[in-house]
Amino acid sequence: MIVSRLAPTPSGYLHAGNAINMILTAQYVTNHNGKLLLRIDDADSARSKPAYVDNIFATLDWLEIAHSGGPRDAQDLAHRYSQVGRRETYYAAVEQLLAQEKAYGCVCSRKQAHQWQSAGAHHACRDRDVGFLPGETVRFRAPQSGAFTENHPLGDFVLWRRDDLPAYQLVSVIEDQSLGVNTIVRGSDLAESSQAQRTLAAALGAEQVTAARFFHHPLISGPDGNKLAKSNAAPPLRGPDAPGKTELHDIAASLYERTFCGSAQYRAGEADNLRPVERP
Repeated sequence: MIVSRLAPTPSGYLHAGNAINMILTAQYVTNHNGKLLLRIDDADSARSKPAYVDNIFATLDWLEIAHSGGPRDAQDLAHRYSQVGRRETYYAAVEQLLAQEKAYGCVCSRKQAHQWQSAGAHHACRDRDVGFLPGETVRFRAPQSGAFTENHPLGDFVLWRRDDLPAYQLVSVIEDQSLGVNTIVRGSDLAESSQAQRTLAAALGAEQVTAARFFHHPLISGPDGNKLAKSNAAPPLRGPDAPGKTELHDIAASLYERTFCGSAQYRAGEADNLRPVERP
């Protein structure tokens, strides 16, 4: 049975791009008699706000999308499903990777790390003899010497942040494995993230994620031509500049075939070398 999830982050108000992803995911699950779960990614406690959490549930209600697993409301999230309470689980995974030399402590700034990757070189910290120290970043030791390559474009991505919080890639893999997710629908801008997560899943022995099917849908752009994203100050849903519910469903319907019958799918089992499945 297909098991998929909606995984919004309460770091801002949801926008039309988020809604399109939710509609596409829900429609695919419905069409295949699958199970739709809700996973709210609130592990980044510094950015999560109660108003943004409330907005997620209000949006699902407005879009008339029902989920069969996960928090039912903000109170249920706080009491039973918040990722903040799973910190030890995430840290245990980091310790496992450090012990297996599949991760390492890094003192490089974000700018320095970007320079290493842009140059196609591995991080200098990879070769340090000392282990991970408090206040440092922990990076995944990506295959192929950590190079910024076609197969691993994110290079040695972050697992544990300098501010002592788990990074998104780590949390996503652990949560999808725990929930039994086998189908993931996301925007095409996250294709590189999908590759990173499949590689990380293989290193952690998270077979559910390693074998999962990933679909990437086309992005929705705003009037300025930029993709709709919280970082681009995309207008929130139900605002004066946002499309209505009917229009959102129409847009999602127009993208359905391109997403699930086009070139956006990755075959299960290609954890080390994901390649698009080209279809006419």
